[in-house]
Amino acid sequence: MSLREDIQVMEQAHRTGRLSAVDLVEFNPNIGDKRDMHLTIQAAEHLLQAVFGHQRRGNYPNDGTRQL
Repeated sequence: MSLREDIQVMEQAHRTGRLSAVDLVEFNPNIGDKRDMHLTIQAAEHLLQAVFGHQRRGNYPNDGTRQL
């Protein structure tokens, strides 16, 4: 599965309202080089954000305001 597909699965899991636990298994920053470590961290962040309800909504307007 791609990261995008995994994020969609996490978003769908959140929308069910039935998710009670999440286990992020084996993140080892000592495997690979520095670039690999950062990519893995970013992927884990995206997955956890999705499962806790963060929704991708495109770009925010560039007028200094943020939508919550």
